[in-house]
Amino acid sequence: MQSSALLFCNKQLVPAQLDKDIQCSIEEQTKKIVSNLGLDNCLVHVEYKIKDGVPKFLEINPRIAGGLIPELFKIALGIDLV
Repeated sequence: MQSSALLFCNKQLVPAQLDKDIQCSIEEQTKKIVSNLGLDNCLVHVEYKIKDGVPKFLEINPRIAGGLIPELFKIALGIDLV
């Protein structure tokens, strides 16, 4: 379920407003990383930094994102991560 609402809290924008090519690159990289690590039965928190239009992988953790991220997903996308 997607919502047209954008929520901004503490430098977090949900859903992210990314160029389609950047978004596809992040999705492809993340799928490969998740597969290689065998993290196919859990939530993962993944971080990238975009530099010069290129997403650079920073880290992945087999856990729900911290802070208000779960609440932002619930309100903006209708997805309850908890």
